[in-house]
Amino acid sequence: MDMPHAPRALVWTTIAVSLLALTGGCSPYRDPAIAINSAKLADKSDEALALQFTLDLNNPNSDPLKLSQFEYDVSINGVKAYSGLRSAQATLASSTQRQLQIPAIIRYDTMGWTPGSSLPPSVRFDVVGRLQYLTPGDIAQVLFDTGVRRPKAHFSGSGEVDLK
Repeated sequence: MDMPHAPRALVWTTIAVSLLALTGGCSPYRDPAIAINSAKLADKSDEALALQFTLDLNNPNSDPLKLSQFEYDVSINGVKAYSGLRSAQATLASSTQRQLQIPAIIRYDTMGWTPGSSLPPSVRFDVVGRLQYLTPGDIAQVLFDTGVRRPKAHFSGSGEVDLK
């Protein structure tokens, strides 16, 4: 039995998109390496404090990578205190390293601290996240824009941050 023209076109389109997704998944590009370099107190108010995390990013590829967005969670003393989504708006040049910062706002009530009370001298932080990025090429751009393939590099780190 012969298929009508419209369903046949849909089948071939589905096969073509699937093949593109599979070949896009076999990309020769490696994820950028991401490490947390430092954490510092950026600001504080009567209700919250702002932390700034400096990330070291390293592109092991011979082509630049367009960085899209960071998505991350911050825990303070074992308590999940912040979830962030931050546009990267940067390009990581080929075979280079650069630093970028991501913020976290920690509300005192989330931590059980009261406004006006003295903060502890330091706290332990844990950061877990991922960075969406775009590999070079027109097909990679189409796959990224349609949500078929959005490569992600994962990162995590922990340490102490001085609050004084």
